[in-house]
Amino acid sequence: LTLSAIHYNPFRPIVFTQRPVRMQLYPRQADGTAEVRISGYTQQSDISSLTFSMSRNHQLQEQRPVTVTKGEPFSVSFSIVAQPAEYSFEYAIGSGANQLLADSVVAGDVYLIAGQSNGAASGSGNPNVTNEYWRNFGCVQKTVAYNPADTTWGMSNSAGWGYGRMYYNGWSGYIMQRNLLQEQNMPTAILNIAIGGSSLNQNMPNEQNHEDLATFYGEGLYRLR
Repeated sequence: LTLSAIHYNPFRPIVFTQRPVRMQLYPRQADGTAEVRISGYTQQSDISSLTFSMSRNHQLQEQRPVTVTKGEPFSVSFSIVAQPAEYSFEYAIGSGANQLLADSVVAGDVYLIAGQSNGAASGSGNPNVTNEYWRNFGCVQKTVAYNPADTTWGMSNSAGWGYGRMYYNGWSGYIMQRNLLQEQNMPTAILNIAIGGSSLNQNMPNEQNHEDLATFYGEGLYRLR
């Protein structure tokens, strides 16, 4: 038996300070588009150029070359349209091969559902259906502390009981997302923080700290931001 030491090197040639992530929904602006910004810096002096690419439904749409200098910030942005279409973003260092940044990115509308059981509306009768244009962010909690690291995106689901489930939209969220896609061709994201049986006071903010993750209000505010 031979044991070898494996040293993890955290050094990355490109550090991204702002970037899209897989399955993310960007809220549309008044003109029906959303801006996807990619920012960061390089940690290597031998890197002088980057090329960013955006594809729509697997078809290349735009390429943006960027000149970079070690330690200096760079930024590039793309405009995406709020419609049933998925965008992907890649980058290449110099003349190197493309590397994926994010795929399945969309633009659309975001809705927050808060309150009591008519908003949570869960149970075994909920339909176990979803759609690539129904998005959700994070996990609703009731009995455990909210995890601030829970910042992942995914497709909404409405089956079963919602508390502690990832990407739960509830019955009302399911109806909203289904109808908005069918009637307006609009991708949506639902953030459902409704808690059955909760009191009015439980749904109020902590006036000393609106971002208090121990409150339903603080959890919702965190996820929205």
